[in-house]
Amino acid sequence: VMILCGGPDWPTSVVAGILRLSLFQCLLGTVPIIATIIPLALTGSFYLKREEGEVWLRCTNLMLTLTALVSAFFWVGIGWAVQAEYDRCGDDLTRPKEQYLELEW
Repeated sequence: VMILCGGPDWPTSVVAGILRLSLFQCLLGTVPIIATIIPLALTGSFYLKREEGEVWLRCTNLMLTLTALVSAFFWVGIGWAVQAEYDRCGDDLTRPKEQYLELEW
């Protein structure tokens, strides 16, 4: 979920397609992205009204900060998920495969 929501769109979609992941599960996994979309949309809305009063400028700054924090949370989650998978399957990932032994120099 962290990779689907916090990762770059195009590479994440391509890898999901290559791995033949279920479209429904991928769409369901992207539902938490609303946590980024709402504060980002509000940032733009408040920014357009910034000249009408100081409160709108403060709301803009608050929403921009919230958006940055949510994005940082997703990136930390991505790092945690990748590290957990590497810890679980690191030996399998780094072990040379017999079919490629002749390519090793």
